Amino acid sequence: MAPSQMEDGQHEVQDPLEEINLGELENPIWLDRKLVEHRLPLKEGFKPFQQLSHRMSKEVELKVKEEVEKLLKAKFIKPIRYTEWLSNIGPVMKKNGKVRICIDFRDLNCATPKDVYVISIHDMLIDSLARHELLSFMYGFSGYNQIKIAEIDTHKIAFRCPGALGMFEWLVMPFGLKNAGATYQRAINSIFHDMIGHHIEVYIDDIVVKSKQVADHILHLRKSFQRMRQHELKLNPLKCDFGVKAGNFLGFLVHQRGVEVDKNKAKTIMEANPPKNKKELQRFLGQVNYLRRFISKLAVKTKEFSQLLRIKDSREFKWEESHQKAFDVIKRYLSNPHVLMPPRIVVVAKTDLIKYMLNRPILSGRIADHPSLDEFIGEQVGFPFCGVGVRSWELKFDGSSTETTAGARIVITSSRGVKIALSFNLGFPCTNNQAEYEALVIGLEILKDLGAKELLISGNSQLVLKQLSGEFKCTSLSLAPHYTAASQLLDDFEEVSLVHVPRQENWEADELVQVASGLKMSPELTHRIVLIQKKNHPSIQQREIQVDTLNLDINLAGDWRDGMKHVLESTGRDITHGLKMRALNYVLVEGDLYKKGLDGMLLRCIGFPEALEIMKQVHEGVCGAHQSVVKIRWLIRRYGYY
Repeated sequence: MAPSQMEDGQHEVQDPLEEINLGELENPIWLDRKLVEHRLPLKEGFKPFQQLSHRMSKEVELKVKEEVEKLLKAKFIKPIRYTEWLSNIGPVMKKNGKVRICIDFRDLNCATPKDVYVISIHDMLIDSLARHELLSFMYGFSGYNQIKIAEIDTHKIAFRCPGALGMFEWLVMPFGLKNAGATYQRAINSIFHDMIGHHIEVYIDDIVVKSKQVADHILHLRKSFQRMRQHELKLNPLKCDFGVKAGNFLGFLVHQRGVEVDKNKAKTIMEANPPKNKKELQRFLGQVNYLRRFISKLAVKTKEFSQLLRIKDSREFKWEESHQKAFDVIKRYLSNPHVLMPPRIVVVAKTDLIKYMLNRPILSGRIADHPSLDEFIGEQVGFPFCGVGVRSWELKFDGSSTETTAGARIVITSSRGVKIALSFNLGFPCTNNQAEYEALVIGLEILKDLGAKELLISGNSQLVLKQLSGEFKCTSLSLAPHYTAASQLLDDFEEVSLVHVPRQENWEADELVQVASGLKMSPELTHRIVLIQKKNHPSIQQREIQVDTLNLDINLAGDWRDGMKHVLESTGRDITHGLKMRALNYVLVEGDLYKKGLDGMLLRCIGFPEALEIMKQVHEGVCGAHQSVVKIRWLIRRYGYY
């Protein structure tokens, strides 16, 4: 019999809450600058901008003045006299009649580059919260006002107040800045990163403490509060719910049985009128798409609207009977939405699994014909099976590259379960795929020195894993040396298994992106074994791998010159007009293809093998000077090649 908690009866979703006054702090407390501070770099070519002042009603002006005085008293802002950047206040009225001070940072946001720090995927977070007995929600963490602005950037977020108040600049990170969410997520991940995924889930400024057993919840809360106290992170008591069995998180109802649609969001769709134009249809589909996980085969149900979405503004919007039927189907489906339940993972012993398979007639015959029982079990469950007395090691790798930094992260788990995480700041230019290979090569070299024989490798780069498994061929000149280095290292292990995992599941290696991106973390902030190192040279340089030693399949894509030769030699009508116009720039001389240069010079077109040799001679040959890409291309053209 299923336990009572699993029955699909009518359950109370929202628990009654008891309000407790925790008091207020007179003196503000900010997060340590060593942990995090918000910076405002500028793109090249952007100059300081001052917005023109605008008026507001006297009633709103008095409320704005009251809020500004509160900010000044809390030491969140300070008065200034001279500034190059200046923004206006955009007051937003709250439901309770008060005013929220919002600053128009649109000009500054346009001049600020985007912070590419990875923010958690809320769909994955919601799924991880289901099937927990007790939950504690802390919404709208007051951490935004606890993060200081870098002292050299405070003048960029100056704002003008109405009336005779004057000008002020922020000392802490306000709402509305372009990268405020990424900065806050980075700070929270640094504080709770060893707890996230275990008994804490975080989405920017919303935190949930979860416990499968009621007896463990007090312990989990105590650990969370101790970590907050250690870093002087403040809570907003008005937005905290502790020790409940259900709650609203990111617009969904989460409880022990699973995840449900918020009735208010479903009600909005249920009461929607048929759209009268394309814009209203797009608004409706956007609301439906937010609940896409609760609607089976949503793409099929919304297929009827495809033609209406493609019409131009000049054409008439016709709502026909077929559209109304699809519209009603979606409404009817949401009238009784499903409860999503995450799958349960059951760990069984190898002997029990064998007994189960032998009792299945379909599998029992195949087991007898399979050469390796462990491999057969691995094929059935979808991953390599390791029995009792495991000697295999596990390597999780991840790499990334941005315009400013590149990093490689690996997590190694020994055969006894000891785990160590390492983060490397790559001090040389590389692409994302090269950084992925670099992380893998670093991990393989470490495991080789440790004497590992059996290895399970998991990562989120399908390109790297499928090239090493032989499913893809490596034809990229930039990746070939890294592919060769990784292949040579894999030959040193007796047994290797390659497994692809999505990025959201590769969180152990992906969470170290904050280290590789340049965030400084002192040892007392890491709360786990994390080694931070820097590599100034790629691994292929240390292993002395040269491009001319690679066994590349250079004929995989064919010779690019053959197509143009066919156009020049053909007199048929199967050649398109575009190809004929392009062929005017080429000429055949004694069977060789030449390109007409702008100066009238004929450039001999070369294939892939000859191009490799010419680039090598120009770049690193006797007369080479290791020029840049643009200079090499110019030299090759000057020598008469194309």
